[in-house]
Amino acid sequence: MPNIQAKSQRNGHPKRRYLARRLEILRAAGREFRVAGSRKRACGDIAAAAALSPANLYNYFRGKHEILFFGQDNSLDRMIAALDRLAA
Repeated sequence: MPNIQAKSQRNGHPKRRYLARRLEILRAAGREFRVAGSRKRACGDIAAAAALSPANLYNYFRGKHEILFFGQDNSLDRMIAALDRLAA
């Protein structure tokens, strides 16, 4: 039986789609958090805003805390990249 996971990681397409979907979920979570705050929004609310079932959301994030961490980490990466461009 061929190793499908190894093949999919070589070409990078599934990994890019996975990251793109995580970013879509992050944007949906951001919209929900701006409306009512992060404490008043459950993962089900975020999943609905991202057009996912709550169970499918857990394929991308373990919970709301991980979505928040991903957002902070993503923002930090973008700021560091901007600083690198300025320094160059």
